[in-house]
Amino acid sequence: MKIWFAGIVLAFCLLPTDVWACSTFIATGSNAVLVANNKDLRPSDQNAMLFISPAASGRYGKMFWGRRHTLTQCGVNEAGLFVDVSPVPSVASSLPKGTELNAPLASLLLDRCATVEEALDFIRQHHVRDLLKMHMMLSDKSGASAIVEWDGSELHVLPKSGAYQIMTNFRLSDPAMGGHPCYRYNSLLRMLRSETHSPQLLRKALDFTHQEDLTYYSNLIDLSEGSITVFGNHNFGQSRTFVLADMLQQGAQQFTLDELFPQRRVDKSALELRNGLVYEIGSDTPFSGICVQKHENGTLLKEGLVKNGRCAGCWKYFDEDGVCIDEENYRRVLLFFDSGHLRAEGMLKNNMMVGEWQWMNEDGTPALKGKAIDGMFYRDGENLPYSGKLTVTYRNGKTCSERSFVRGLLDGEALDWYDNGHVRVEGYFEDGRHAERWRFYRRDGGLERTMNYEDYVAPVHQK
Repeated sequence: MKIWFAGIVLAFCLLPTDVWACSTFIATGSNAVLVANNKDLRPSDQNAMLFISPAASGRYGKMFWGRRHTLTQCGVNEAGLFVDVSPVPSVASSLPKGTELNAPLASLLLDRCATVEEALDFIRQHHVRDLLKMHMMLSDKSGASAIVEWDGSELHVLPKSGAYQIMTNFRLSDPAMGGHPCYRYNSLLRMLRSETHSPQLLRKALDFTHQEDLTYYSNLIDLSEGSITVFGNHNFGQSRTFVLADMLQQGAQQFTLDELFPQRRVDKSALELRNGLVYEIGSDTPFSGICVQKHENGTLLKEGLVKNGRCAGCWKYFDEDGVCIDEENYRRVLLFFDSGHLRAEGMLKNNMMVGEWQWMNEDGTPALKGKAIDGMFYRDGENLPYSGKLTVTYRNGKTCSERSFVRGLLDGEALDWYDNGHVRVEGYFEDGRHAERWRFYRRDGGLERTMNYEDYVAPVHQK
């Protein structure tokens, strides 16, 4: 049964998603100039470090994430200039324009520029190849901000209008190139438009728009005061705050994420489960750290990561001789409508649904709620594995997705639609796993890609 049910996971995750996923925004609706970002990276790219680089001749002191000489992902300098770059659909060719750069653009801007206007002047004088596949947000401590894009022949400067500005991974000068609509952009727009700008709001916005398994680090920067608060691996219950001026006085430094956030190891006996989340006994904050348990002889029985009260990553189990005899992998799943409203939420254990799951309509009403037990889905209030339809709807009443469960497993036709009525995904399930050919479509109705599951074999978890 567990072999079949591995396919159910993909039923809700194999949807057209952002090819890239980073979120950056500035908020100036209070007395402070606040910028924040989530850097969402593939696991193979999760090796960026935090560098402190003091001022030198003709160069501002700066704090930045990246690889020292080859990559600057984002950063801030002592003059109060913030720079962030994020991938966008790439331009195939370009016209040479201006002087060629001898270093990454973001690094040069932090070295030489103090304001948004100075940075824009620098960009206009150079051939900015970096912007063929990236766009860039520039912000400074005055509250000025602009997003810069280049289409290969023309530079597009999009200044902040109002008290906030948002950048994700579609070209604001040409959204039709791809990545739009973006639920993260729409979520941030809704939050920044309706709530008072504060560090608490920006932290909440970072948490809401983070990507499970992808958000490697996040920053919350007060450009007015020159302070930087860092979060690691979308763990917003733990942070490190730096004052840039103080750090620069200490000389050149560099930190890995593990050095910034060493994991606390806490015995299972000191933890408890409350309302589905893990807490340290006596604490009101969900636990983040490593849970350990030992055999009676004192050797390690199991260990695993807990993040914001939820099991995460790989848990390992050992015999009394210290030999690893089993592993379990946990991952939280969050799916959203393009509008930014929650669509589905649950946990996976070894690529199988586990624990509480819910699917929501765009208006916030529940479409289906229940619990997965031993690889079978049960609807709330029922004692038998669920058989029936799952239908999720848009706010306008149109159907967003349809699935069918038979005795707790997905079975039959699977369909998703865009809110304009065009089919988004069509496929088929057999005994809880993907079958035959699945088709994925663009918003305009054109075929985007296909995936053939005729030869699909779900992984078997060995106990």
